[in-house]
Amino acid sequence: MRDIKVYLLVVLRDANAGNRFDLTPVRGEAEALKAALVAFYDGIAAGDIKPAAANHVIQRLARIFVPLNFMREQRFRHDPAIPALPLPCPGPAPTAGGAASRE
Repeated sequence: MRDIKVYLLVVLRDANAGNRFDLTPVRGEAEALKAALVAFYDGIAAGDIKPAAANHVIQRLARIFVPLNFMREQRFRHDPAIPALPLPCPGPAPTAGGAASRE
């Protein structure tokens, strides 16, 4: 859940970065996702969700969110074995519309 919270924090910070882009719908979706994830993990902790079902959902979510770490290169490109940021900055988004890159 920590990784998903980090992804959501990045989206929310970008949404609050200014009025260059209207990310209001994205923010609403991110908040809805966060609420759903909190309810899901609370259900696991309470024993309302069976471990096998929880594992299946977590695996499907990981297949969606983990590839976000591969935004700069293709999914199966080999890691160059050099240090990298924990979460890469989105490639095209910061430079869209002529905005300066934050790197």
